[in-house]
Amino acid sequence: MNIGSATPSKLGLARTQAGVGLIEVLVSLLLLAVAVLGYIGLQTRTVAATSDGLTKSNMITIMRDLADRVRYNPTAIAAYQSNLDTYSGSYKSSGTATKPSKDCDKAVCSAAEQAAFDAFDAATRGYQSGFDIRMAICPGTAGNGIMETRCLLGSWGDTTATIGAAAATDCIDTATGNYFRQSQCLIMEVQ
Repeated sequence: MNIGSATPSKLGLARTQAGVGLIEVLVSLLLLAVAVLGYIGLQTRTVAATSDGLTKSNMITIMRDLADRVRYNPTAIAAYQSNLDTYSGSYKSSGTATKPSKDCDKAVCSAAEQAAFDAFDAATRGYQSGFDIRMAICPGTAGNGIMETRCLLGSWGDTTATIGAAAATDCIDTATGNYFRQSQCLIMEVQ
């Protein structure tokens, strides 16, 4: 008997599969699709985390610059606070703010004029980067014998750079001085 021409059924052997079946192909495509979807989800989260890190880095840079400017011009701290409220509020409501009449990079300015110029610059850079900067008296430091301290508050998203009682929109709770857990803000002491 010539084995080369014999078929498995002639030799009494069970027939073996010669190729890949449709089920195996479908299962491998399903596994590949799940892996690709997982990779896409990972990429999406990575991009979001990178964007959030960039926002915080930009905010810290602008807030540090403003804190240094306040330290160089401490007699105008109240002017910094009121000007930040004015400029940031204007940007938040209308997307624009009126630049101070005097450019303190090119001219000698009084303390109040310098505060207005610096506050406008910080509010503008904050708005362009997608966040809001304000200044407030830090909770627990006003009127109780402790040196009054000002806080710079930077917020993004749905959070407002304020100290208040609304957990949905404020950065810090007025009563306790604690961060609201869901707030999206950074806080820096100035003085």
